[in-house]
Amino acid sequence: MLLSILATWRLTSLLTYEEGPAAIFTTARAISRRYNGPLDCFWCASVWAAGLIALLAGGRRGWLVRLLGLSAGAVVVDAAMTKANSP
Repeated sequence: MLLSILATWRLTSLLTYEEGPAAIFTTARAISRRYNGPLDCFWCASVWAAGLIALLAGGRRGWLVRLLGLSAGAVVVDAAMTKANSP
């Protein structure tokens, strides 16, 4: 469950805040604005991300949830370490 929560957070963060390779997430946000901007709001986008994670969590496709969850864990640890090392 924790891995799914982290995966949902990571996917939502990618979709709402990050540029991504070749500006793929920036482009996705621009496209979403044509449809009332479902990716403009972190809380709203998290519902869509959670739905995708719930669909992908089982079976052979579970690797995507693990990948996003591990990435989220790394981001959280990096943020904590950055905050701990700042004056």
